Amino acid sequence: MRRNRDKPIWILASASPRRKEILSRLGLRFRVDPSGMEEPRRIPHETPSAYAVRVARLKAKEVAGKHKSGLILSADTIVVAGGRILGKPETRLEAQRMMRRLSGRWHEVVTGICLMDCALRRLRSNYSRTRVHFRHLSSAEIEWYLRSGEYKDKAGAYGVQGYASLFYRSHRRLLF
Repeated sequence: MRRNRDKPIWILASASPRRKEILSRLGLRFRVDPSGMEEPRRIPHETPSAYAVRVARLKAKEVAGKHKSGLILSADTIVVAGGRILGKPETRLEAQRMMRRLSGRWHEVVTGICLMDCALRRLRSNYSRTRVHFRHLSSAEIEWYLRSGEYKDKAGAYGVQGYASLFYRSHRRLLF
């Protein structure tokens, strides 16, 4: 019988509080070692799903370069609205534009994930897609949300587990 300390250590290549919470709830032993890489530009004609997976793989490889053993878990989430990828807003004004773009519309949230075994240097990756519909947002609601600061460091300027949960009307998980 294997003891708990013999289990591989998980290494979360992200500083995301939500991802830390998920691993904790699963009861996994893990440490956090966020990737410091700058996210690359999208390759022309690259699908949003392929882009999210490519970025997750690059993050895993970057973090794996610092470890001889362990299981690296990396992810990258993007929001796609009207065929355009909405990354993390750099300014409040950009976040405001994103929220206006999402208001009253359907959009997709795509998360690329990668799991890499550092010892074997093998990796597996995939993605999930969810369609989300935001109800119409008034200018006052958008301003209230922006004042919260919650939009910072979030793809599409929101995380569904926060205040933005008040904005979505429905969602649909899509098969790969």
